[in-house]
Amino acid sequence: MPLLPWRSATKYINDWRPLVSRVLPLEGFLLNLEQKIAPGRREYLTQEEAYQRLKDVTNQDFGYDAIAWRGWIQGQEALKKGKS
Repeated sequence: MPLLPWRSATKYINDWRPLVSRVLPLEGFLLNLEQKIAPGRREYLTQEEAYQRLKDVTNQDFGYDAIAWRGWIQGQEALKKGKS
């Protein structure tokens, strides 16, 4: 894949629509928690909404610490792979 000139690439940095449409809901919640989805996008949630949904879906609570959430999710994925 050829590299885009900087000006062309910058328009894609904040365009998460292609990414979000192909990720699992937890990843979408994490992207919102990190405020990486622009307001106005259909996938946009406030940080508070993303945090609440993560808690509701996982029954875990890591606050607004996206690194801790990612670590926990990756650990769960590793457990699932180990059971297969």
